[in-house]
Amino acid sequence: MAATTHEVFNQPDPLVGYNLFETNQALRSALRLHAPQLDTQPLADLGALLGTEEMQAHARPANVHSPQLKTHDRFGRRIDEVEFHPSYHALMQAAVQAGLHGTPWAGGGHAHVLRAAGFMLFTELEPSILCPISMTYAVTPALRGNAAIHAEWGPGLTSRIYDAALKPVGLKSGVTMGMGMTEKQGGSDVRANTTRAEPDGTDAWGARFRVTGHKWFFSAPMCDAFWCWRRRRPA
Repeated sequence: MAATTHEVFNQPDPLVGYNLFETNQALRSALRLHAPQLDTQPLADLGALLGTEEMQAHARPANVHSPQLKTHDRFGRRIDEVEFHPSYHALMQAAVQAGLHGTPWAGGGHAHVLRAAGFMLFTELEPSILCPISMTYAVTPALRGNAAIHAEWGPGLTSRIYDAALKPVGLKSGVTMGMGMTEKQGGSDVRANTTRAEPDGTDAWGARFRVTGHKWFFSAPMCDAFWCWRRRRPA
């Protein structure tokens, strides 16, 4: 049994059980100035949730426990599934339910302002899971360039239901999207990418392309689909 050396008396108590929005005077003042008609109750609700001891407890293991690649199931079937700690899913669920991903693109007064303010609050709890949340937000409007793809994916990308299951998009009540840009020779320099896309017929979504290349890194590998940067081979 370890012996007690001395009492620590000059350290503050853990900051838990408080409302991140109600205590953020700068954010509240900015919203009153720039969006005076905004209903801030959703932000107060989110702030209360993010300040709880339970949510703070999820932030630590979500970072401590690295994702694990499961190449096969226990029967030897190939699955190539990436397993995340349950706390990661708890944080993702909270962010999706708050509409911090693609939800603002479904419309609503000051929807993007509300999302931006909520995003700022969430960074105080745990910013890492906001990577797939941000990518889903960014990809959603880009899909409007293809009406058929947008019709199939749009409802899931704006849904406030977090569905972590690995299954086809048509069977899911909510989806997320990641991005794949980094290549071994290019790193973050997208101009140096060598992945190429070549015409490969058409389908219900329109023109098809065969993609050839090697992506070095994919953010959030358990997203339902990925937006990839590539160069198109000249005709």
